[in-house]
Amino acid sequence: MYTTPDLKELRFALDSSQVPMFAAERPSSRDPFEFIHVNRANVAESGIEARMLVGKTPDDVLPPPQARAVISRYDDCLRRRQPLRYVEHIDLGRGPRLWSVTIQPVHGAAGWERIVGSAIELPREHDTHHLERALDDVRFLSAQADMQMAQLQHGLDILRDDADPALADRLDRLIRLCRGLERSVADLRDASSASELPDTSSPAPTSHSMTVRVLAEASVRDI
Repeated sequence: MYTTPDLKELRFALDSSQVPMFAAERPSSRDPFEFIHVNRANVAESGIEARMLVGKTPDDVLPPPQARAVISRYDDCLRRRQPLRYVEHIDLGRGPRLWSVTIQPVHGAAGWERIVGSAIELPREHDTHHLERALDDVRFLSAQADMQMAQLQHGLDILRDDADPALADRLDRLIRLCRGLERSVADLRDASSASELPDTSSPAPTSHSMTVRVLAEASVRDI
């Protein structure tokens, strides 16, 4: 899905995710990166309008030291051909803010290169305490799970459009299950980003219990 050369399809896929996401692309390794999309969740999380980024390079929108660091990480990700995860301070005109970023490389058959990433703002200064590391791991893994879930839902949507009525009904159930799991992953991510512990006098259901509930509502034999 993220490998499609069709930018309209890519934008649809990114906007289907509840995780703040973005994409940057360059025609070849000799060209500069240009931001090609910022999804709705990213706009809501950052407060930065998409028009402020789309069609622009890192050098256009970031202070020089930050732009160089961003470009270096994108280059490194594409060279290694594997996802890269890091924490960085970014200043997009609203003061420096701390972000947990995960990027993954995409190499087009025609030679273009693309970075697809998620960016989750950290609520307070990132430290080296083991608990904070564990919470950061949860944020990273939930972002990865959400991206994979979005790809799965997109594939199921395509299959449903060409399926006979009986199969389409089963695919609808699978899609609903995916959406329920996606909400649970979002709840898990939000809980890990909370700066205060919840009130234990009236505990909310955990992400694990909600996931079990969703699975119970759509058993394998129902699908």
